[in-house]
Amino acid sequence: MKLKEYIKENGLVKSWFAERIGLEPSTLCAHLNGKLSLSTKYWTRIILETKGQVSYEELIKDKNEWDAKKNVTKKANENVRPEKQFFCSAKS
Repeated sequence: MKLKEYIKENGLVKSWFAERIGLEPSTLCAHLNGKLSLSTKYWTRIILETKGQVSYEELIKDKNEWDAKKNVTKKANENVRPEKQFFCSAKS
């Protein structure tokens, strides 16, 4: 089961779950929304907190999907001329 599904199906508050595994709530939300890959140091905490309902294999699958998405973005940016690249600033 995916972590996002586990949290939803068990009616958990994301900030509560984040604190239980030692994460900032914003970090957990970024992960659940596919914007951030969690460090493997949190995997054991997730597995223990979910009593194995979120498995090691599912966490690896999530990481592989994140890595693949990151590589596609990187390759797309390599094909864009520097003056055409889009950069985000913290102010936007």
